[in-house]
Amino acid sequence: MKNRVKVLKKYFRKLRGVKNEAVETFIQETTEEALLRSKKLLCLVDTKISNPIVISTPNTEGRNDIKFRITKMEDGSYRVDYDHAVLTTLFLSSQGLFYHQAIVNYYSGKVTADLTGEIDLCDISHVQTELTCQDKEDPKYSSLVLKLHIVDGSSILIPLRKHYMYDGYQYPEVLTEKERYIIETIKTAIRLAK
Repeated sequence: MKNRVKVLKKYFRKLRGVKNEAVETFIQETTEEALLRSKKLLCLVDTKISNPIVISTPNTEGRNDIKFRITKMEDGSYRVDYDHAVLTTLFLSSQGLFYHQAIVNYYSGKVTADLTGEIDLCDISHVQTELTCQDKEDPKYSSLVLKLHIVDGSSILIPLRKHYMYDGYQYPEVLTEKERYIIETIKTAIRLAK
């Protein structure tokens, strides 16, 4: 445990860098724990579902000391890691969307505060994508939320991005490849279910 904390503190000291194998292992272990919890809480043992879609956003609730790091991957893309994050996991079946959110602390590897839900795809009446910046003249972070409006008047918010901008780090396009994939996959599943 001490080694984990030491390695991660050193990793998050720098705002940019290359992939670190030890950190990759710690992040993967914590993500796997969140996935196990999601399947147990959603009771997805014998249900035919898609591969999980995992989204990481910073856990800013009650915190203003979030540390992040922009990691350059081997394929030239970038990934933003947070020391405290909200992991959102999505699963799709032919008729439903299952979601799980949990707070993760990568220093300790703990997964807490689980929230799960299941939506019948036919009950989604409207899909809205909201892309905002903190300050339009000098954006500090970019936020992207997918809003699923349900026929009963309620809404489900799926945070896709809340990235802090650093030193000119920009998105090459409006959406990253992963964000576009998630939005397209959900919209296609809804259309096919109706």
